[in-house]
Amino acid sequence: MDEKQLIEGIKSLEELSRGDYHESLAVILDESTGNEGAARLGRLIGVSLKQPFAASQDLPAPSHYSHSYRAWELNEKAFDDPSVAHSWQ
Repeated sequence: MDEKQLIEGIKSLEELSRGDYHESLAVILDESTGNEGAARLGRLIGVSLKQPFAASQDLPAPSHYSHSYRAWELNEKAFDDPSVAHSWQ
């Protein structure tokens, strides 16, 4: 991984953080959030892995479990898309 790829990855996590938690990645990673911040970061990494195979759905209120404002539903037809087969995920 080079510096450009690292920066792109951080930007991607920033976008996901703002969409899913309505907060910046910096707020999510703030030490005062403790284990919850680590759990949210782990979830964002998981979402980034399944993003090509899932569709986001906005929630009217944050999830009780993950505190996210979006759910990600698996789209099984996406696995048939040849362009997805060549994604990094």
